[in-house]
Amino acid sequence: MLPEAARTSVLSRRWRHLFCFRSIINLDASYFARKIVKGGELERKHLPLISASLLQAARSMLEQQDRQCPITTTMISRLYLRFQLREECIDIISCVDNAMASGRPIASLWLMMSSEIVDDDCVNEHWIAYGRRFMKFFDAGPHAFAGVTHLHIERVRLSKDEMYTVLNTCKQLDYLCLHVCDCEGQSVLEIEHPRLTKLKITRCQFVRLVLRCFPKLRVFTCQSWTTSQYQYPLSFGHVPQLSTLLLKNRGAIEAKNFLLSEFLSNVMIDALDLDFQSEKIWIRLEAPKLVAPRLQNLRLLFLRCVHGECDLDWIMFFLEAAPLLKTLHVKVWDHTGCADGDDPRQELFDKRSSILAWEACGDLKHYSLKKLTIEGYQDEEKFTKFIRRVVEAAVRLELIVLLDSGWCPICNFSPSTRYPQTNEEMDLTKKQISKWRSKPINVRIGISVLFLASRWTCVDLM
Repeated sequence: MLPEAARTSVLSRRWRHLFCFRSIINLDASYFARKIVKGGELERKHLPLISASLLQAARSMLEQQDRQCPITTTMISRLYLRFQLREECIDIISCVDNAMASGRPIASLWLMMSSEIVDDDCVNEHWIAYGRRFMKFFDAGPHAFAGVTHLHIERVRLSKDEMYTVLNTCKQLDYLCLHVCDCEGQSVLEIEHPRLTKLKITRCQFVRLVLRCFPKLRVFTCQSWTTSQYQYPLSFGHVPQLSTLLLKNRGAIEAKNFLLSEFLSNVMIDALDLDFQSEKIWIRLEAPKLVAPRLQNLRLLFLRCVHGECDLDWIMFFLEAAPLLKTLHVKVWDHTGCADGDDPRQELFDKRSSILAWEACGDLKHYSLKKLTIEGYQDEEKFTKFIRRVVEAAVRLELIVLLDSGWCPICNFSPSTRYPQTNEEMDLTKKQISKWRSKPINVRIGISVLFLASRWTCVDLM
C-alpha cells in the first residue's frame, strides 16, 4: 500500500503532507518490478525504470516540498530501502543523505543493496566493479552511512582499508550482512565494531575472519567458509555478549575438524546451530570435561543436515558436555543437490570421514533436556537406539517430536521411506518409546504445525 500511496502523491500535491506523519517507510525495488513487468519476465531494460520509480517515491516521502509540511521535525521510526547497485541508484542514497543532513530524524535506517548479477554468473570483474560502485555510494552519502543501522551488501570486493573505513563510519550499525564478498582476494580479515549486535557472513572468500572486538555482538552467522587443513576459518577476540552462533558448511574431507574447546575458547554461547550440508561432520569429539566450560550455558542445539548414512550416537556427546541443554533438534537429510538423474555430489560423501564413535557413560543422567525433535525420522534401528539413549538419560524429558524429512523445494525430492504413515504405525512407535521409561512422555508424530516449527533457527527461539 505504501508504494501505491507514494505514486499517487506525485500526482496530487494536496496529499504530500500526509507522508510527514508516516513513521515506517518500506521501499523495495521488487515491488516496483512487479508493477512494471506485470507478470512478464524481468529484463535489463526494465531496471532503469524500476530505479527511477523507487527514487521518485523516496523523494516524495523524504524531501520537504512546501511549508505546509514540517518534515524536518517528523520522526521516521524505520526507513527500509532495498535496491540494486546501479549507477542511477546513487541518487537514492543522496536523497536519504540530504534528508538526514537537513535534520530529518530517522531512528532506524535499513540499506539493502544487491547486485544485478546472480551468484553463478558473478565473476572477478563484477566483484571489483560492484566494490567500486559501492564506495561511490558510500562517498555520496556520509550522513546516510553515519546513521545506517542495518546494512546488507552483496558481491563486492573491497580493500581492507575500505572495509575498515565503512565499519568506522557506520557507527550506528546494529546489523551487518556480507554476502559473497571479499577483501583483496583470499585474505585474513580482522574487524571490530563497538555497537554491532548481529553479524552475518555468507559465502565470503576470507581465508580467516577475526572478530577482534565486538562488545555488543549477540548473534553471529557464518555460512560456507574457505577450507583449510591448518586453521579455523573464524577466530573470536573480545565478544563478551555473543550468545547465538550459527555455522553452515559442507565440510570438505581435508578440512580441519572443529575442536570446540579450542574454537570456542573465548565465548560461552546459549544457542548453537550447526548445519553440515549432508557432508562431512566437521565436529571433533573430545572429553566432555574439556569442552564443558565452553558449553556450560548452552540451552538450544540444532544439528542440521546430518547425512542419512551417519550414526546418531555421537550426539550424546553434547548431552554430557552441556548440562543446561533444554532443546535438541536433529535433522537427518541426505539430498545434496538437484541435478538430473543421479546427484554427482553424492559421490563426495565419505561415510568413513563422518563416522564419529562415541560411547556415553552407562549412568549418564541429564536433568535439563525437555524437548527432542528429530526431522527426517525413519522407523529403523539407528533412530530407535538413539531415541532410547536420550530417553533413558534425560530425566526430565517432556516432549519428543518425530517429523518427516519433508521435501526439497527445488525438485520435490523426499528421502524418507520408512516414516510412520498410518495411525497404527504411529501408535506402535509411541508405545515403543513409552516402554523405555516409567514416567509418561508426550510423543508427537506428523503434526503440520510442528513441522513448520522445525524450520526455526536458534535466532527465532531466542
